[in-house]
Amino acid sequence: MNIVKAACQLAYTESVHTVYELTFSKGCPGDTDADHYLNEEITPIKFEHELPNIPVACKYSFYAFGDADYMKDIEKIVNMAEDKGLNPEGMHYATKLTGSIDDLFDYFNEALSYAHEHIRHYVMEVTISVNSPSEG
Repeated sequence: MNIVKAACQLAYTESVHTVYELTFSKGCPGDTDADHYLNEEITPIKFEHELPNIPVACKYSFYAFGDADYMKDIEKIVNMAEDKGLNPEGMHYATKLTGSIDDLFDYFNEALSYAHEHIRHYVMEVTISVNSPSEG
């Protein structure tokens, strides 16, 4: 997750509208090609300077599969965004978040850790927008 966040921060240019499309998932049936990467040791990236904590807008959809009572998990995950101060707003099949990139990725880490422990198969589709002309 830190690599994805760093890529977004390194691509940041003031006044340039940039959009990132991300997919996070666990347990897709038959998806075993990359499973061996899940257990590899990850070395943190070190940068010579601090990366910018830029304001972002995000739309995401979280799908939990294989559990009849999936809404309790989705509700828990959306509430985590509220706790991070990301002001979740419901939209048709998605949730909008606004805040800083640090808070957003802290939230993703927390939400996906919860999902990994409690949900056997999930997919989260994310669109992050920076410097959107429609947000100004």
